[in-house]
This record gives sequence, C-alpha cells and structure tokens, in this order.
Amino acid sequence: MTRSLLVELLGLLPAYDPWALRDDPDTDLERIRGLVGMLVRSTDRTLVPDLERELERCVDSGDDIGRDAIGEVLAGIAGLGALPALLRASARDLGDDQDWFQTIICEDLLRADPEGARPAVLELLDATDPALRATAFWALDHVLTDDDLPRILAAADDPDPTVRETARHLRDRLSKGR
Repeated sequence: MTRSLLVELLGLLPAYDPWALRDDPDTDLERIRGLVGMLVRSTDRTLVPDLERELERCVDSGDDIGRDAIGEVLAGIAGLGALPALLRASARDLGDDQDWFQTIICEDLLRADPEGARPAVLELLDATDPALRATAFWALDHVLTDDDLPRILAAADDPDPTVRETARHLRDRLSKGR
C-alpha cells in the first residue's frame, strides 16, 4: 500500500511529469502534501532506499517541489539517518530559497536531536565540495558546542567565501556565549 502511495506522489512531481502542477497547482500541492503526510505516518522503513534515490533524482532534475516532498517523507521515516542525504541535497542550488526543505532539516532533525545530529554534520565539515562544506557549517550552527571552536577557526581560512562567512558568524556566536 505505501509503495502505491509513493508511486502516486512521484506521478505528481515535476521531475517525473514536466506538465505536473499545470492545471491546478493548488490542488496538486494539496494532494502532494496529503500523500507526504500519509507516507510519513506509514513509517515504512522499506521505502528509505527508494526515497534516497528519488531525492537524488529530484535534485538532479532541478525539481525543488519534489526535493522538498521526498525530503520530508525521508526525514519523517528515517529520522536522523536521513540527515546526510538531506544535507547533500540542500547543498545543491536549485534556485529556490529552500524554506520548506531547510525547515525539515532544522526542525525535524537538527533541533529535535542536536546531539544525535552532530556526527552527520561533523562528518560533512571536511567535504571536498565547497557547497557541501558550506551546508555543513550552516547545519553546525544548529548543533553548535564550544568544542567546535577549533574547526570554526580553521574554516575562517577556507578557500570558499561562503564557508569563511559562516565560520566567522559561528565564531562570533560562540564568543558571545551563543
């Protein structure tokens, strides 16, 4: 049953149907939100590998609606186990503001369990991809501890300007006692 819900959801996403959301975007978005809720409530962990693949496919095709919907289902079912895939997807610029997607990452995962989220965030701080490093430092802001100061100080010299800017922000936040 849950697999059929996922198939229905995928059929509504622009990554799979370039004409999706063309007739009545509000109705289609309501259907998408409803299916997302049903899939999350299913807690069907057998969907996780498919969801990870579909998240990557949505990002590769530039489908921000799909990224957000699939990301929410993945976070709802896999919890912190979804964090690396979600941060990787967030690091890819699809030209949107990522409001919904970053809310999923922040509220459902980072702030809900900062201690549990830290290992996934810390692992990505040394990524070779500058966009992924910048995203990891953005996430670090939500799980920050005093122990992070050496990494933050080192990142102040990062070749990527976004990483440097985020590191300076985190340094200032730590020096003010968060």
